Amino acid sequence: MAIRTATAPGSNPSSKTDGRVVRLVRPTSTTAPGKMLITLTRHGKTETSSYFIIEQPTELGGRAFRVSKVGSEVSADGRGLSFAVTENYSVLLDGQQSSCECLGFLRWGNRKPCRHIASLLMLASLGKLDAPEPEMECQTA
Repeated sequence: MAIRTATAPGSNPSSKTDGRVVRLVRPTSTTAPGKMLITLTRHGKTETSSYFIIEQPTELGGRAFRVSKVGSEVSADGRGLSFAVTENYSVLLDGQQSSCECLGFLRWGNRKPCRHIASLLMLASLGKLDAPEPEMECQTA
């Protein structure tokens, strides 16, 4: 399921982003991280990044997540593909107090949400980040 995040055209005159789409590949659970794809289109070029999402405890209010960007690399002989976490960010979703450790947030702050905050806010507003209740098996005598 692909979800377009709400980006107001012209809200930032220096913005080079033509569009942003977030797709939840796997929801978070109590036993495994979630996975989302964020696709950005800038100047007609499209870039898709894959992220693992893990909800973290927080005493600050709101909801906290660890967002880990996953990169892939082809082996030197061209036969194998390996995956590794290339970047980690702590993201806090808390209304106007939302924050992220990425360079985009550090540059724009509250003037424009970074891709991580915007994507997680959209998924949260749709209830997609809520971990499903674990299934319980019951036997009757």
